[in-house]
Amino acid sequence: ARGASWDVLVLDLSLPDQSGLEVLKQVKSVRSELPVLIMTMHSEEQFAVRALKSGASGYLTKGGPVDEIIEAIKKVARGEKFITEKVARELALHLDDDIDGDAHDRLSDREFEVFLLSAEGMKLAEIGDKLNLSTGTVSTYRNRIMRKIGVSSVGELVQYAFRHGFVE
Repeated sequence: ARGASWDVLVLDLSLPDQSGLEVLKQVKSVRSELPVLIMTMHSEEQFAVRALKSGASGYLTKGGPVDEIIEAIKKVARGEKFITEKVARELALHLDDDIDGDAHDRLSDREFEVFLLSAEGMKLAEIGDKLNLSTGTVSTYRNRIMRKIGVSSVGELVQYAFRHGFVE
């Protein structure tokens, strides 16, 4: 990003070595003016608001119509924001949140990733392998998450995720 002269960066959130949200923050710290379009498999409910707050210019889920992808790239290249109707609804829901918002909104991006993977039933070692973290680090994140959300077991964490629409 430092030496390149791209018009738009299309970034996935699922990267092998680190979180796409972390890459987004790193890119924006080096090239704040570079428009970044997030194109990922993760649903809008999971990451769109976080990505936009972290500096993304737009958010799309993979598998959408080609015309929409082209429109999104052109729009962010012009310096505009691109969001789908679904993302707009998600943003509107966040505007209606009370001052403190939901407990999961207080999680860091990495904690949120661990939260989602835990809610999907992944074990500590599996999460560690996926995120390139030690099992101890994942355990620390999970304990912090449970404290912030106000639950005392992984089962309660899964129930919380289910109630808030993160797992089915």
